[in-house]
Amino acid sequence: MVKPFEEAAYKLKEGEVSAVIESDFGFHIIKVTGIHAAKEKPLAEVKTEIEDELKKTAASRKFAEAAEAFSNLVYEQSDSLKPAAEKFKLTIKQSEWLGRKAVATNGPLANEKLLTALFTEDAVKNKRNTEAVETAPNTLVAARILEHKPSARQPFESVKASIETLLKRQEAQILARKDGEARLEVLKKGEDKLGWGAPKMVSRLDPRLIPQAAMAPIFKLDATKLPAYTGVEMPGTGYALFKLSKLDAGEKLDDQRRQSMQAQLSKLAVQEEVQTYLAALRARYKVEINKAALEVKDK
Repeated sequence: MVKPFEEAAYKLKEGEVSAVIESDFGFHIIKVTGIHAAKEKPLAEVKTEIEDELKKTAASRKFAEAAEAFSNLVYEQSDSLKPAAEKFKLTIKQSEWLGRKAVATNGPLANEKLLTALFTEDAVKNKRNTEAVETAPNTLVAARILEHKPSARQPFESVKASIETLLKRQEAQILARKDGEARLEVLKKGEDKLGWGAPKMVSRLDPRLIPQAAMAPIFKLDATKLPAYTGVEMPGTGYALFKLSKLDAGEKLDDQRRQSMQAQLSKLAVQEEVQTYLAALRARYKVEINKAALEVKDK
């Protein structure tokens, strides 16, 4: 708990209600419904749990530090991704030609926020790195444009085949969505005759086993009546159906881990605000980076 909240909570007796408390997260009214005395557990009983918690805390802290350093580096040396790649031992990948729309075939660049940053006036005209964008939990991506072609009208014959392919894909996507939605309605009526894949256990903290677009709909399902079903349109690939058959309360967070996660979220929120502010300044004013001064500072 943050300090103002904690101080107020521990002054209350069982059944008491606090006055309005203000913290960095807003305003709170606290009611103590029960007090349980702390009990010491034998070290042997909690040793594995402590080790796991320390590893998770250390990993979260290390990622937050690396994320901050990565974000600063791609901004300070905005004319190349090479310095960041060398520092963090990353491989720079070059995509094929792509447009402003996020589609699955764009790979790591299939992210609306990242493409928005990539197609800003500053990134297009000055070929500068984008800000570091979180495209998935614990995943940051920065990109830059090597070559840009403005939109232009092309002769019909040169794009005829592409248009036919696009129209076929669009029609296939529409048919897939209609078929998926129809199957979903049947499932919701209790008629489950589909052949499902192997079950997977996923959590909000580690949703890597499911597509990012499916995360929110799955976690919004009513878990009081299982199995529960939902469907998600997957642009470029079709329509996916998901079945929730079991709900696990998950691992209980202790105070140390909760505080660590809150600190990390607060830090990421601050970074997001700073990057947005800097992007606005860069778009409004012409900024020149004195590389010689940076090199002297590094030395």
